[in-house]
Amino acid sequence: AYLWSDAMSNYTYVGTPHLPEISALLNVAKTLDGYITFIFISDNEFQGLCRALSLPELAANPDYAEPVGRMPNMPQISKIASAEIAKLTTADIVARFAKEQVPCARINLRADLLNDPQIVHNKLLIETDDPVMGKVRFPRPAIQFSKTPSSVRSMAPKVGAHNDEIFSEIGVSADELATLKAKGAFG
Repeated sequence: AYLWSDAMSNYTYVGTPHLPEISALLNVAKTLDGYITFIFISDNEFQGLCRALSLPELAANPDYAEPVGRMPNMPQISKIASAEIAKLTTADIVARFAKEQVPCARINLRADLLNDPQIVHNKLLIETDDPVMGKVRFPRPAIQFSKTPSSVRSMAPKVGAHNDEIFSEIGVSADELATLKAKGAFG
C-alpha cells in the first residue's frame, strides 16, 4: 500500500482506461557531459520544462494543455525535450529544471556516488573493519527511526561462525559437537 499512488495509479479508478505506467513517464536524456533523468506530469511541470528548454511552441500546443492530452504524446514530447537537453551540460539543465520545479536528477556513475552531496549529507554509506577483508564500505540500512535507530553491528558471519551457539541452543552438548567436528561434519 505504501507505493499505491505511484505504482498502482492505473488500477485506482475502476472502469477508466489505462494510461501509461508512471515508470514509462520517467525519461533519461544525454547531456553534453553525462546523463539526467526527468519527469513532467503536472501542468506546472510541463510548462516549466518548456520554459527551461525555450520551447514556447510546445507549451502553446493546445493538444498538450492538460495531462490527459499529453499522456499519449509523451514519447514525442520527451524526444523533443531530449534533443534540447543534449545541447546543455548536466549542471546547466539540472539548474534550469530546479528553477522551474521540473523533477530531475543527475545520473551518477558508480564512482560518483562516494562524493555525491546528498549521499554524503545523509550519511548513506558506512565503513567498517572486517578481520578478513579489511575496511569495507556499504549502504547503511535505508530506513531510520528516531526512537529505534537501525545500525550495522557487524559484518555478515562467515559460514559456520555461530555453529557452537546454534547447536548449543538446540541441545547438542559440547562433547557431541566436538565429536561432530572431529568427524568432519562441518566441512
